Amino acid sequence: MLDKITDFLNIPLRQGVGPSVFIRDIATVEDGTDIPVGYALINGKRSVYIPVTKSADASTMSVVSALKAKLPEMRALLPDNIQLSYEFDQSVYVTQAVHSLAFEGGLGALLTGLVVLLFLGDLRSSLIVILTIPASILSAILLLQLFGQTINLMTLSACRWPSVSWSTRPRW
Repeated sequence: MLDKITDFLNIPLRQGVGPSVFIRDIATVEDGTDIPVGYALINGKRSVYIPVTKSADASTMSVVSALKAKLPEMRALLPDNIQLSYEFDQSVYVTQAVHSLAFEGGLGALLTGLVVLLFLGDLRSSLIVILTIPASILSAILLLQLFGQTINLMTLSACRWPSVSWSTRPRW
């Protein structure tokens, strides 16, 4: 155990054949604590804020549910004078976005079917349109899941293709 900052100077980096190399030979050691530039206030008290972020291939919903499941276990490991709380949940926005997407997709299918019914006057054609749109979306999502892909990866991979820009210059 190192008690003083100067004790770090005597840590060997290389020993064995040839001369030993210590930290004092190649570096300087000083006590340089970080200056706090940001902290969280919860109910007016300074708190430690630990953001949990997901990896690119993880689902927000699965990360949040796994974290919520681990909270009791994490609280049990802490002393009684330390409180662990869950303060910000981004999965609410993801859930709302999915529900909104489903509602807008259903509304779009119904309105498309209504337009087909008004212009063609054929109930059978409008029912085909109303049923085909959700079926095609569901089958696309099913195929994505079957191949281990997500909607996020599908939309992000579209951005990886090289883009072509056209410019029009006047010909003099």
